[in-house]
Amino acid sequence: MKKSTLICENLSIYKSDNLILNNISFSCMPGSYVRLVGENGSGKTSLLRCIARLDNTNLGTIHYNGCLVDEFLNEYKQIILYISDKVQLNDQLTVYETISFWGSLYNSTILLEAAVKTLELEKYLDYQIKFLSKGLKKRVVLSRLLVQRARIWLLDEPFVNLDRESIKAVSNIINTHLSNGGILLLSDHMQDNIKSQLKNVAIPENIGYKLDESFQLEKQSVTLVMKNFK
Repeated sequence: MKKSTLICENLSIYKSDNLILNNISFSCMPGSYVRLVGENGSGKTSLLRCIARLDNTNLGTIHYNGCLVDEFLNEYKQIILYISDKVQLNDQLTVYETISFWGSLYNSTILLEAAVKTLELEKYLDYQIKFLSKGLKKRVVLSRLLVQRARIWLLDEPFVNLDRESIKAVSNIINTHLSNGGILLLSDHMQDNIKSQLKNVAIPENIGYKLDESFQLEKQSVTLVMKNFK
């Protein structure tokens, strides 16, 4: 088992006692990118939440760095960043207060200025969240990509409500994360915004898909077509 590799084995996911995904297996080495494709209700969010260990009604195992994550769950949650497709912010706080809170929480105040500039939030710092557009709220949420230092990113529809320039900025952040050996699992119904040197589609006959270990130092990508796993 390779160091710093995320391995998901035989994941079966239930929703309201209904089996929605069955026996999915794949592995991600440093620099790997898994893109989840599927219609609404196909299980993309449920799979991300399972890997983030936010749901306990699922079967299967997840290993990271050679260890079963359920045996070091607190430490595991320190190295993952899960961003939901639903914007979850306190409407009463300002943009500055929101990002500063994350900086204090993750002991990364030094990164706040870079996050604000990268996502072009400078002129909105004094705005309360409730007065922002959906696109601006999404940019505030995505500032966590720079503020919260994590090895594994689990992003649910991160490009929704973003304009072209914001999509470009977020794509650059993600590509830097991959170049630095980070791991990304992303659900996205839009165009493929992430650069990759290896693209494959996992088909039903090859659900136990493994990324080629010979590409360990290069970015890797596998697209999981969720509707085929039902």
